[in-house]
Amino acid sequence: MTVTAFIDRISDLAAAGVLASFGGAAQALYQLYKGDKPFSILSFAICVVLSFFVGQVVGTFIPASMEKYHDGLLLMSGFCVFPILDVMNAYMTKAVRVMLNRVIPVDSKEQTDDAK
Repeated sequence: MTVTAFIDRISDLAAAGVLASFGGAAQALYQLYKGDKPFSILSFAICVVLSFFVGQVVGTFIPASMEKYHDGLLLMSGFCVFPILDVMNAYMTKAVRVMLNRVIPVDSKEQTDDAK
């Protein structure tokens, strides 16, 4: 990988995260407007940082053919940060367990230990 390609990749990642962070900031302000939560710099910063993370994850799944919708999807993913994190928490644990079980068959070992 060349330095130019590396810089381009980093700037793409930063752009996805920044767009999602704007969505996260909008979510925090929306919660304030609705009266759900009082304003706190810490909760605002946490929402923005988590949105950046979600934007990175979601951005990798948006195909190049959907370039027209890319920015909007990232903004929406930042705005919907907490439901997305809930889904990731619920399903990614199961998915990682299945993937790891293919490499390290833990479940079959537990089954043979239970049979003894």
